[in-house]
Amino acid sequence: MSISSLQRLWDAEGLGARAGAKTTPRVLTISGKTVKVIDDDPSELAASAGVDVETYALARALTSEGYDGQDKGRAAAAVAMGYTIQRLARGQVAKKALASQYAEANGRFGSQIGRAFATTIDPKAFYLEVAKAVRQSTVADMSRGAVQFFSPRVQNGGTQGGNSISSASEILEKWHASNAFIGRDAIPTVDDYELMFLRPESDSTKRRIALQEALVVNELGLAKKNRPAPGNPDGGGSGVLVALALFAGLRFLG
Repeated sequence: MSISSLQRLWDAEGLGARAGAKTTPRVLTISGKTVKVIDDDPSELAASAGVDVETYALARALTSEGYDGQDKGRAAAAVAMGYTIQRLARGQVAKKALASQYAEANGRFGSQIGRAFATTIDPKAFYLEVAKAVRQSTVADMSRGAVQFFSPRVQNGGTQGGNSISSASEILEKWHASNAFIGRDAIPTVDDYELMFLRPESDSTKRRIALQEALVVNELGLAKKNRPAPGNPDGGGSGVLVALALFAGLRFLG
């Protein structure tokens, strides 16, 4: 299975049908947070989809995390996300997916609050095929050693699933202490403002430059989102100015 064949699958069928049994999340409020839990047994859910629990857990994570960028980058994004999740989980995707800091949600799939990544949404056929290819290493890994990914656009929305979330710039400032942003040269068809990947980097200068690059992407994304309608002089300009200032700083650092 190649990325191009997976992309053709997306082009022809999109997400496709649900893979396996339908689930309904149970909504809890724990320590002021909204937590969704899937009470169904993980092994039985995997069996209903005709795959092992590791493949099912990865497909469920990919469907739940998702990617809302351009259609032409759907397969590349999904594959890179799949390998990143595997690397984060050290190959034990199901164990990582089912682990929650909340006792009420531990051992079951659910929302990302209290766990490494979301598995709330039932897997779709497209992501099941991606998960199979990643688990079997039959598709090229374009993630360049990434151990984290997130969507700046989603983070800049301020809330997710009823919970407050950090902005993209806050996440980048936090993660850059040990990780560096992987630029668009790694996965050309993926929109960085929709999906950013980060990998470990020991060189502090490289981390600083990568942070500046990522902040430019973030500011340009915000500026595009806030761009005024034709004839409206208000809004959107400050983001471009900040991005240009950051780019000037990046050039200086380089």
